[in-house]
Amino acid sequence: MQAIPARTDNQLDALTRINLQDMLDNLGLGHLRRGRGLIEQIFWGPAQSFARTVIAFDRRIDTAGLQTASAEMLARYTCGLDVAGAEHVPADGPVLFVANHPGMADSLACFAAITRNDLRVVANDRPFTRLMPALGRHLIYVSDQPGERLSVARNVTRHLNDGGAVFINPAGHIEPDPSCMPGAVESLATWSDSLALFVRRVATVRVVPIIVSGVILPATLRHPLTRIRRNAKDRERVAATLQLLLHTLRPTYRPLRVRVALGRALSASELIASAQGETQTSAIMQRITTEARRLIEHVTQSSTLDAANLPVALRE
Repeated sequence: MQAIPARTDNQLDALTRINLQDMLDNLGLGHLRRGRGLIEQIFWGPAQSFARTVIAFDRRIDTAGLQTASAEMLARYTCGLDVAGAEHVPADGPVLFVANHPGMADSLACFAAITRNDLRVVANDRPFTRLMPALGRHLIYVSDQPGERLSVARNVTRHLNDGGAVFINPAGHIEPDPSCMPGAVESLATWSDSLALFVRRVATVRVVPIIVSGVILPATLRHPLTRIRRNAKDRERVAATLQLLLHTLRPTYRPLRVRVALGRALSASELIASAQGETQTSAIMQRITTEARRLIEHVTQSSTLDAANLPVALRE
């Protein structure tokens, strides 16, 4: 079994340790003390393997751009990406892409589908991404300090006013995968109404809702190990960790086919005009989430039809 090296400040070791802690946290073992050394040895290899992949991804961003690097990274973990509504991506001008966040490869799928070289991504400020300098140049960091979050709004508004594109997960947390989990529509109610702020501040902005699905393998959700966690969110984290471990053990096993559905670009003038007696913020959010809900319902229907066409032995 591979021995864990002494602590150093190098990028690979730092990323490996972050991955290792994330895996243990997802499995409910993050605070384990007795037997921790043995557990870390078991998971060190997969954690380091993923760290090497991430470093290569970051370097690829420098040479090929975020879209190409994301598409190549996604191809390592899935058997393909289906994009519907690519024609809704504005070729230029300010645009705000707002997407659900089912986890795993969802961000990669969106970056691969969005054909904008000026894309900036609103992301939580985490040590993991701070260790990825090329990716970091595309990020607008959200601090954990409430007093510093006004700068995020200013940075997003500035980039949009300059004619740029911005990507955001407005829920701010992991959401259900519409293709295999309940609650995706209900999660839209948690989307931040800061979207309305950007619509009001940038008169020419267009908002493109995005729904990602197919990032969670249903079989991992049913795995007995998921039962070590009590609530649904924690069981989803176990399932995600199992997917990563499975890929590490069998790199050629890539059963997932991710889907990205882009809705119609909604102009700021259209969104503001939709108020009709409601508060402007509520009206704007209602219009955006209505389009997102339409996309989810289409995904859900498509997933049901796909399952019906599977051989009996492969159905859920």
